[in-house]
Amino acid sequence: MPQLRVSIRDPKTHRIEVTLTAHSADSLTTVSLPSWSPGSYLLREFARHIVLADATTVHGEQLLCEKVAKSSWVVHNAAQPFVFRTFFDAQEFSVRTPYLDERFGFVVGSNLFAFTDADLDSEHTVTLDLPTGWLGCSAAFDDFVGDRFVVPNYDALVDVALTLLPPGERHELRRFEAAGKPHAFLTVGRLGARSLESLCLDAVKIVEVCSEMFGGLPYRHYLFVLFNTGDARGGLEHHDSCVMAFPRSGMVNAEGYRDFISLLAHEYFHVWNVKAVHTDALGPFNYLEENYTRDLWVAEGWTVYYQSLLLVRAGLMTPTEYLAEMGERVSQMEAQPGHRLQSLSDSSFDAWIKLYRPDANVRNTRISYYLKGGLAALLLDLQIRAQTESQKSLDDVLKFLWSSFGQQGIGYPEGSMQQQIEAVVGGDWSEFFTTAIHSALPFDWSALESFGIVRSEKASNALWLGARVENDRMLAYVLDGSPAQEAGLMAGDELVAIDGQKVSAAKLTSFLQQYKDGQTLPLHYFRDEELRETNVTLNSKGDRPTTFGLTEAPSSAQANQFRAWLLPSAASLERCGVDASSPRALETDDGRSEA
Repeated sequence: MPQLRVSIRDPKTHRIEVTLTAHSADSLTTVSLPSWSPGSYLLREFARHIVLADATTVHGEQLLCEKVAKSSWVVHNAAQPFVFRTFFDAQEFSVRTPYLDERFGFVVGSNLFAFTDADLDSEHTVTLDLPTGWLGCSAAFDDFVGDRFVVPNYDALVDVALTLLPPGERHELRRFEAAGKPHAFLTVGRLGARSLESLCLDAVKIVEVCSEMFGGLPYRHYLFVLFNTGDARGGLEHHDSCVMAFPRSGMVNAEGYRDFISLLAHEYFHVWNVKAVHTDALGPFNYLEENYTRDLWVAEGWTVYYQSLLLVRAGLMTPTEYLAEMGERVSQMEAQPGHRLQSLSDSSFDAWIKLYRPDANVRNTRISYYLKGGLAALLLDLQIRAQTESQKSLDDVLKFLWSSFGQQGIGYPEGSMQQQIEAVVGGDWSEFFTTAIHSALPFDWSALESFGIVRSEKASNALWLGARVENDRMLAYVLDGSPAQEAGLMAGDELVAIDGQKVSAAKLTSFLQQYKDGQTLPLHYFRDEELRETNVTLNSKGDRPTTFGLTEAPSSAQANQFRAWLLPSAASLERCGVDASSPRALETDDGRSEA
């Protein structure tokens, strides 16, 4: 059994020492550190954090340790047990990288724990050697806190998220029960506008909605971890925990809190979609190289769709708010020319080189499988419900995938989602997959009519440049087909004047409105510290915001379809203190009846 020890001597140095004691019958043993974390599809090269790596016998005698690749070493152990030691510099805070200071420490198994091929299927023991008063907090411990844990194999070790907590700092751990199982919520740092109690209450609602959907919870216990930050944000899922970073000032209003609780719902739903239900291209993992798949639009896009749907079902978002959010997402997608160029399957495949490496041309050449994938899931669910009169839904597809693959511990065949849907729903779904998944054709929203929903586009008369100006005058990006592109501008240009007048980011939009559609103006800018001049012809062909609204007089069939899709269940309404039989149960936030 491989044994690992995590040691901290002085948090002010930001150094973490990790030793791996391995038993190998080989005279030469290769030891490697992962290059990426499951759930975050980019080679982050965690070995770059290693300051020193060496090896000794278990008696402390030095062994030859040769680095043979970017994250691999060969230990000359002469078929004897050995100790592989690494020192990490932990100064990069995120939900997927090692960090340590006097306030807290945080690591994920993938960025700290090395492996040997022979021990991938073996139990691993981890022991913490921390300064006096410090605690380890993780779902890997029996009661969320401790200094030693055992995992069944290396995959489980990679999945461990470990927070290290000193005495006297601002952190709080609250335990609670949801759907009959133990849960806990850890906050690190000043929480801000919301109480931990309120976060736990809303987490319970989301847990219970998921438990109702899937018929129970697949873990023994679960830990929510929230780092309250200045401006960092993000999340990463684990089998029995999730780690989130969110600005401490971000929950001061309802919109900001919904942003946070959506993040929580997203990471939690990954318990099923991704950690259990996933393509066979994503498990077993190759931790040293890219693991390519064209199905990330399912892994992340479907989760984006459900993160908001869960909030509606939990009574944390009204149907009206939900429709408004969907309209905003459509507007966001259609404002990016790249959605007409890159398909969802290609976006998924290129995640390793594109999604996590945005550049100035990202909006023109690519589309996120999170954003467009979420809308594809919405469209898919609506079409399934419309064709089956809500006898089937995307819920049924997910539950089928959960029982057929997730509960069996295997991935569904890569690229087989059309066949999986047809097995549940029936019919031929090749047209949907050809147009919505494997091409960049516009989405067909005609299914909205079955639910009494009207999609509208608001034409804008506002003149636009088609470029984003940041840091007062610097162009961050230029959209394809925009006045700025036609004028020859590019990202990095420094805007000086339009029509002989100084312009700034704050005043640009209002400044342009004094002119006429089609008017041509002189524009001065700096490129590579040289002053240049061009002419820009303004137009009003900018964004056309999309809204989803309810028809004024829905038919009974439309009302029934809408109820089946978007109204909270009786159990959800009861959790929110609403009598399911009362008229209030069918009202949105503006008091309008949905029936």
